[in-house]
Order: sequence, then structure tokens, then C-alpha cells
Amino acid sequence: MAKFSDTKEKWLKKAEDSIEKNKLRAALMELEEEQKEAFLSLGREVYRAVSEDGIAESAQFVNRINALAQKKESLEKKIALLSGRYICPNCRKEQSAEHLYCSACGTPKITT
Repeated sequence: MAKFSDTKEKWLKKAEDSIEKNKLRAALMELEEEQKEAFLSLGREVYRAVSEDGIAESAQFVNRINALAQKKESLEKKIALLSGRYICPNCRKEQSAEHLYCSACGTPKITT
């Protein structure tokens, strides 16, 4: 009976992880869409600013894009961790958590 309980616990854990990964992926997609909108807004603003010689107003869009990129990176890391993987800080390729170096660029794995 203990073996059945262990198997049940493993399946429950996998199901919970799968649900969590799907939630994170949905949040990531939402952030990516928001980031696209911010890039479009920035493009319009830069075009207007350049045409009028006033660049200072573009800073808010740059700050928003940077904040969205940080949130996106955080969600990507969480998804990778739940999958037993990590994101290379140099080339952004997903790697097995067991690798000490990135198989794409050779960068050492950073452990935090």
C-alpha cells in the first residue's frame, strides 16, 4: 500500500508542477504581449520625438520595457526550474540543471 501512496504522491506533484508551469506560461505570454505594446508605443514616441527634436519623453517607455523584460526573465527562470532546467545568463538558451556549463556557449552555470 505504501508503494501506491508514493506513486500517488509523485503523480500529484507532477500535476501540481504542470499546473504551475501552465500558469507561469500564461503569465509569460501576457507579459510578452504587454511588452510588444510597449515597444510599439516607444516606436511611435521615438518617431514623434525625433521628428520634433524632443527625446526626453521616451524615458518612461524605456523604463516600462526594461521592467517587463525583468518580469519576463523571472517567469522564464521559474518555468525552467520547474522543468529541471535553467536559462544560460549569457546566451539565454535553456539547459539541463545537471550541466555545469552551457552547451550552447560554454558559460559556467551560475548558482544562487
